[in-house]
Amino acid sequence: MNALYEDTNHTLWIGTRGGGLNRYLDGKFTAFTTKEGLFSDEVYEIVEDDFGYFWMSSRRGIFRVSKQELDGLGRGETKVLTCTAFGKSDGLASVQCNGVSKPAGWKGRDGRLWFPTIHGRGGGGFLDQALTSSRRPFSSRKSSRTRKQSGV
Repeated sequence: MNALYEDTNHTLWIGTRGGGLNRYLDGKFTAFTTKEGLFSDEVYEIVEDDFGYFWMSSRRGIFRVSKQELDGLGRGETKVLTCTAFGKSDGLASVQCNGVSKPAGWKGRDGRLWFPTIHGRGGGGFLDQALTSSRRPFSSRKSSRTRKQSGV
């Protein structure tokens, strides 16, 4: 187990090390994996935005999926999940996130979501990920001092 998240409906979501995203609801576990369209079976962190999406970090990158779609799959109304994955072309310094230390993702008071990557700010810290519902959600704020030191 890598991550635990309780949503506003008191449903427990569990990010695993190879078993995908698991949901505990009404005394039953449901697993959502790459077989159903989840981007990665390894989930480091689960963060919910204000638009009904779960954002998850993994070794393969950051991805999002609609909570409504997950619930629909759990009820048998949907057969496949639609995940949106984000990587270097979206502004990430690295696709590989860091799940060893916690938190491996965070929602700030201003609604922005933050995820650490292995090549984060200063070589391993947190990057400021201004995540929105757009396709290109990431913006990395590095100081000019950090840019000079890293050769950027």
